[in-house]
Amino acid sequence: VDLVGADRGLLQPVSDRLAHDRRYAIDASLAKDALDFIPGAPIEQRLEGLVRWYADNRAWWENIKAGNYRHYYERMYGKRRPPSVGAQVAHA
Repeated sequence: VDLVGADRGLLQPVSDRLAHDRRYAIDASLAKDALDFIPGAPIEQRLEGLVRWYADNRAWWENIKAGNYRHYYERMYGKRRPPSVGAQVAHA
């Protein structure tokens, strides 16, 4: 809220759901092995830069939010869906 200058009154707490995990731990070894992925700094250290990037690149996400990318997929794939990223990694 502070990073984007929003009113704290916009925050709406929600009740915790049953069996809600407090943190999500993942094993990134598949991504590391298949894609040479190396995790960067924790999100808390990168959040300000991430928010700034989205603020400086409105045209990028506004096109996505408006759905303009759908025309590309309709033209390229018709009624077929593009392959998922997971399927590409599994066959790599």
